[in-house]
Order: sequence, then C-alpha cells, then structure tokens
Amino acid sequence: MLALTNEFASIAGNPREGHFADTTLALAGWKDCSLYGSRTYTCDSQDVRSAEQAAQMQSALVDEIKTCLGDGWGEDKDRSSPTYMVLRTSRAPVSMTVSTGANDTNGYVVRLTLFVRTGT
Repeated sequence: MLALTNEFASIAGNPREGHFADTTLALAGWKDCSLYGSRTYTCDSQDVRSAEQAAQMQSALVDEIKTCLGDGWGEDKDRSSPTYMVLRTSRAPVSMTVSTGANDTNGYVVRLTLFVRTGT
C-alpha cells in the first residue's frame, strides 16, 4: 500500500489552490482525486441523486474496504456517525474516513479520505 511507504509525493500531479495537488493515481470510477499536503489522499464518488443513495453507497464501500483489507481494520465507532465513518488499523499509522455530503450540483457524493498519521 502506497500510504505505508509514505510515498504520496511520487503520485503528486499539478498543484491546486492551497496545499492540494492533483494525483496521477486516481481510484477507478472515482473523481476529483487529490492530495492534501504529504499525508492525505482523497477522492469523491460519482454523483448520486439522494442522501439515501449516498448512505447506501457509503455502507457498501465500508463493507468492501473491511473485507479487502482484512481483520486488522475496523470502524472507530467513537469517532463515527451516520454520515462519517472512521476506519483504523493497529498495524500501521493509517486511517480512513468514508463520508457522505452534498455536492455543488444538488446531488451527493461519498468521499474517501486516507490519512497517514504521525507516530504509532
């Protein structure tokens, strides 16, 4: 996993406003993937029409992530809410959020954000 090597710089593209940069490695089927600083990677899902569709997509995505990454990953229920789920592992200083929210076109997206934490 690229995040474990702390190599986000290797996939940095053109600078954006603030501390953001485009990424040269976008998730397939996602949009607006970018890097924030040296330790954060984020992507938005394709647009959906309703908050309910976004919630269903979020739930399916969290289940898929947990299945794919294995038993070491789990939801941090103390930091999660119905529209914001935090996934953590004790094996590496990496965490993810999977959140839902309105977009600029009266629709909704699911946003996946991967954080490389400092320390252990």
